[in-house]
Amino acid sequence: MILNQLATRERPWDVCIVGSGPVGMALAFECESLGLEVLVLESGGSYTEPQPAEASRARIVDARRHADMGVAVCRALGGTSWTWAGRCVPYDDVDFEPRPHVPGPGWPFRHDEIRPWYGKAAGYLLCGGDVFRSAPKSMRSLGEDVSAAFLERWASEPRLALIHRGRLERSTGITLCLNSTAAGLDFGENGRTVIGVRAVTPAGPLTARAGDVVIAAGGVESTRLLLAVQRQGPNHFGGADGALGRYYMGHISGKIADIIFDPPTAAADLDFKLDDGVYTRRRLMLTPSAQQSHRLLNASFWPDNPPFHDARHGSGVLSAVFLALAFPPIGRRLVAEAIRLAHIGPKPYPLAAHLRNLLLGAVGGARDVKNRPRSMALTSRAPPAGTRYTITPNRNRIHKAGSF
Repeated sequence: MILNQLATRERPWDVCIVGSGPVGMALAFECESLGLEVLVLESGGSYTEPQPAEASRARIVDARRHADMGVAVCRALGGTSWTWAGRCVPYDDVDFEPRPHVPGPGWPFRHDEIRPWYGKAAGYLLCGGDVFRSAPKSMRSLGEDVSAAFLERWASEPRLALIHRGRLERSTGITLCLNSTAAGLDFGENGRTVIGVRAVTPAGPLTARAGDVVIAAGGVESTRLLLAVQRQGPNHFGGADGALGRYYMGHISGKIADIIFDPPTAAADLDFKLDDGVYTRRRLMLTPSAQQSHRLLNASFWPDNPPFHDARHGSGVLSAVFLALAFPPIGRRLVAEAIRLAHIGPKPYPLAAHLRNLLLGAVGGARDVKNRPRSMALTSRAPPAGTRYTITPNRNRIHKAGSF
């Protein structure tokens, strides 16, 4: 069931989950299947609203390296799936390998321990399965350092609250409380064992007791909560000199190069493909041996568009996309907000230049639409908006390929 706020209850819950995003929802359903009584605390309401977002404000030290908190965090049923574009990828084996050039202790378990759960995770995320590798058909070998065998899968509906809300409402084993912000942990009499979560609600502060507590509020908000708890108990979570609050990294991305394909038909291997009813796309990745030998971190690359907001691209099609995205009521219906903001760039917008591209490129734009791949024309769902690349006529060049 879904309640508007946490209510008083004497009997402890089997499990209390903080956060109703993709992880929190999936975990709640899995616990329910085991016959457990589950409490889920969600700071926001049923949909995204400005007021709950105020609690996630933060000072961004370098805006080039981190998205605005308004799109990086979302306090609402479904969490940041409201602003997420839907890309799904697994961990890579190298993420769990000891690397001399990567400081820190690393993961306390092996990849094989979580690999069996990718199938269930894919089911909750609506990305059509857990096949994330396949050999390219047309592309020739890229050598020992680069592989194109890795896939990303895209959720058919990124806004997971729209899919799972009905099941949550009907559930007798899950109680999801909206407008209930986790503000601390109850460590009981011994001061070492978590026995509950202290929450702030419209009716005042309440404590929800539980046998197990799971913090699933995302990388930023989970850390914020635990750091607040650590201020009251400096020895918790490894102490002030421990790992808590360190090693965090946002989604760093950039455009670094152009790619010219030889043969040109190899570009088709990097286009979106339909698989099991959802779109997939290849990623170019550095092999584990290349990362180790060159002392590099794990990264992936894929073809991307030139910046939509830069009218110097001269494309009527891209200018039309920019104009649509720059108008928030339309743009927010087309793409996730984080992608929309990345594509429209800073104000003031060069509207006149984009309108000129649109008028001069009308004929070419019509030809591009006519020549869309047959697989796209025959499906009810287009590839993820804002992510499709374009090829420069007669040059077989992917503009600004290498977003990572």
